Amino acid sequence: MHLLIQGCKRNDRDSQRLLYQHYYSYALSICIRYSRNIDEAKEVVNDGFMKAFSKIDQYKDEISFKWWLRKIMINSS
Repeated sequence: MHLLIQGCKRNDRDSQRLLYQHYYSYALSICIRYSRNIDEAKEVVNDGFMKAFSKIDQYKDEISFKWWLRKIMINSS
């Protein structure tokens, strides 16, 4: 996972795609709780990943990436 995150920090599209695919279901499960329907939840997931990729340089290895992503998804919702 560390290599994918490093790839995302270099704006590597393949790393971003793999990270997205790996965490999509997790992110969707969070956003469904805060959305009115599944379509809205999917939109929030996509917005959340865009925020995550644009702010990936702010991610610190000291915390779990999953927790960091969860926080972004909740705030995006």
